[in-house]
Amino acid sequence: MSLYESEKDRLIRQLQKEIRRKNQEIANLENKIRELKNALYKQTIGFEADFNKIKNKFSVLDNKLIDTVIMLVKSRREPVHYTLITKVAKARFPMIRKFKDESIRRRLQYLGQQGILHRPRPGYYVIGEIYNTT
Repeated sequence: MSLYESEKDRLIRQLQKEIRRKNQEIANLENKIRELKNALYKQTIGFEADFNKIKNKFSVLDNKLIDTVIMLVKSRREPVHYTLITKVAKARFPMIRKFKDESIRRRLQYLGQQGILHRPRPGYYVIGEIYNTT
């Protein structure tokens, strides 16, 4: 066995070790993502129960938008973009079709400012917390 072959074997072992380490990191990150999605789902279920108790304190449009966000977050287990919220809300609730997309976007932003919805990054929404419900 030449010096070149032993160097090549050493390099292969080193790369295999690095690949195993990276695969373990990926598996750990996938587990963390799964845990976070499950936590978001559980938080959304809790929010939904609280929200159903005070639904009458919100406008019809707010109710429908919040219901849509709850439904999408529960099914996708991740933050949802306002364009998807708008599209699904208009499909689910015919009365919302009369509102322009920009009006719905502004209403989502308002709900975000009130803490009812949360924006983890611009344009994406998850449920927030219900403040001052009395």
